[in-house]
Amino acid sequence: MTAVASARRALDTRLRACLDQLPHLVFFLLVAGALAHLVAVRSDTCVPILVLSLLVSLVYGAGLMWWARLGPRGRLIWLAVLVMLWLLLTTQAPGILPYAYVWCAVPLACLAVRALGPRAAAAAVAVITTLMVAVLLGLPGPAQPDLIVAPIVAAWATAGLYAAQRRETLTRQRLIDELQAARGALAEQQRTAGALAERTRIACDLHDAGRLGERP
Repeated sequence: MTAVASARRALDTRLRACLDQLPHLVFFLLVAGALAHLVAVRSDTCVPILVLSLLVSLVYGAGLMWWARLGPRGRLIWLAVLVMLWLLLTTQAPGILPYAYVWCAVPLACLAVRALGPRAAAAAVAVITTLMVAVLLGLPGPAQPDLIVAPIVAAWATAGLYAAQRRETLTRQRLIDELQAARGALAEQQRTAGALAERTRIACDLHDAGRLGERP
């Protein structure tokens, strides 16, 4: 059973690691795809947007690298800075690029779920989607409901699924830890009981030996 519990714990750890890394991969792929389109178009704003995109990517990567050192307050500040840079990038991007950058709201929503508590994460996702709608409504041309509704639904649905999956993984991990702790305590009790029984046996043997030695 110990081997099975260890295998399940290792599997849960790998699944959790993959789940945590997936939004980051999506974010960098979206930024890289938009940059590839920007370079192909060769717009006059190519250099500023390129610099801003690299800055967003660096801030994102730095936060992941120093995740443990940031702490809850540091992660909140980092997320706020990242959202502001993303908003600036989305509003300054030319042509159709805002439609690409706006989808970065989905991994940002997952990042909020990971970095913050449930209520703070819900508030952060609401802020991110509100900013996303404001950007889309501010683009030239008539507003297209499908282009607005789709990212909103995707952000909330993905964040909800991500939160549920993380809760399930953490709950399973806690149960495995409690099971292993209970097994450890039981093994310790068995060792203590065995040692006590051995001492009792030795004491009885010594007592019997003493009684035999006292006989004439």
